[in-house]
Amino acid sequence: MRPWTWVWAPAGGLAALTYLLIHFGVDRWLPGELSTYIVQPLLWSYVALMAALFYRYGLWPRPRFGFSIGLTAAVLGVFQVALFTLAGLFSGFGESPYAHHPLALLGNAGFAATQLAAMEAARGCVTLPLARHRPTLTLLLAALFLAALRIPPAQLAGVIDFPTLARFLGERLLPTFASSILSCLLVVRGGPFASLLYQGSLQAYEWFSPVLPRLDWLVTAFLGTMAPALGLMVLSRDPVEITREKGQVANQRSWMSVAALAVSLYFFNSGLLGVRPTLVVGASMEPTLHIGDVVVTSDVPPEEVQVGDIVRFRTGQAFVLHRVIEIEQRQGEVFFLTRGDSNNVSDPLLPAERVEGRLVFVVPKVGWLSIMVHRALTWFR
Repeated sequence: MRPWTWVWAPAGGLAALTYLLIHFGVDRWLPGELSTYIVQPLLWSYVALMAALFYRYGLWPRPRFGFSIGLTAAVLGVFQVALFTLAGLFSGFGESPYAHHPLALLGNAGFAATQLAAMEAARGCVTLPLARHRPTLTLLLAALFLAALRIPPAQLAGVIDFPTLARFLGERLLPTFASSILSCLLVVRGGPFASLLYQGSLQAYEWFSPVLPRLDWLVTAFLGTMAPALGLMVLSRDPVEITREKGQVANQRSWMSVAALAVSLYFFNSGLLGVRPTLVVGASMEPTLHIGDVVVTSDVPPEEVQVGDIVRFRTGQAFVLHRVIEIEQRQGEVFFLTRGDSNNVSDPLLPAERVEGRLVFVVPKVGWLSIMVHRALTWFR
């Protein structure tokens, strides 16, 4: 087995160790400015240097960086920034959360640049050996691993139930994962410098723009997955050889499939296609619906809802799936009386405009994974 086959292990391990040291050590032991502007840049600089050495002397052959792939990477990054800016013209802008006086800009530049260099150098070491000798699934796991290193653990603190978990996945994890997939493909095409140009555009916009778009999280999820998906389509037009052994060629269509699946899942989950999935987390509808089932509902006009239908509506921050047992009209307005099949008491009268959908079909038990993830997050928190 050739030495460069295992280059991914020390590079990825060093990046992960630095991530853990920063978020579970340095941030807690040192004052904020000392940690952010001095210690963390030093740690990320060390990772960048070591990963660059692993890449330079441990990987062969390496993809050749050229003007064409560099320009493509930069354009893809600017295009994604332009999409968010255009969305901000419709939804409005808010002040950046980062300070913009000269010293703060200098400190932010050092922090962002060292982290960016470290992550993209590590991406080259992790992605290329797997791209040569592992299936697409392993490459996707590498992209997910590198995306996770972009997300501070503190952002999980707000995950308190399934809706907030879904929001975290859609607003933060899925867009970061999508851009990580595109960055991995850029590494395959032109090495770490290509992915650095793409990610650098995004990081520069986030850290140095005085105003940022104030977007609904669904819009953020959509743009954050759609833009990398379009980038994957651009890169997929010209297959590129990534190893000379046995004529192996990167199967870039598989990357496109993953991107298309991610965007489709976003549309499905957000309700933009007229259907929504809902996880059953209670026993009020047993034996019809069980905990862990996923119910798919579709939009329906109130006049089409009939007695016996199972409808979805919101109570506070929770979604409820109960059966309509009676329909009433009061002063020209329609109200539904609902009740869980295993409940003895009916719900308060439900105005027709609060009905968000009617049951179409049920997928049994597939939601248990989400329930276990939620319980694990609650336990760790």
